Amino acid sequence: MSKRSRRSPIVLLHGLEQEVSSALSATLESLGYSVHIDDSHSSAHCITLARHLRACALFCCSLPERYLELLREPERDSGLPVIVVSRVPEVVQWLDALEAGASDYCAAPFERRHVEWLMESARIRSRAAEPAALGSMAAA
Repeated sequence: MSKRSRRSPIVLLHGLEQEVSSALSATLESLGYSVHIDDSHSSAHCITLARHLRACALFCCSLPERYLELLREPERDSGLPVIVVSRVPEVVQWLDALEAGASDYCAAPFERRHVEWLMESARIRSRAAEPAALGSMAAA
């Protein structure tokens, strides 16, 4: 009998500082996710990579110019949750990110339970976005 291998869901980290990226990667990997780090400074490259990897979520840095560019990228799949990551939690930054269209916001330190909740929330939101995306494709 052969065991069917199941591919771990892939999460893409974009533009995060090394320390933040390492801590978040360790937490995501402990939850069974495969982590890919994109060090490019191009939102278009990041979106192309997310599509190619079939990433289930995208974590990006909290610099407004970085996440705004990513959220406005025309090729971004609206079903791909974008979670803004900060080194330090700041309420104003959190609200700005959500108002700009981010799925969520989180800050270090990354507690396993919180990251698990973020990923579950992202999964639910992306499933909710699927019928809308399919409807807009059918109308085109």
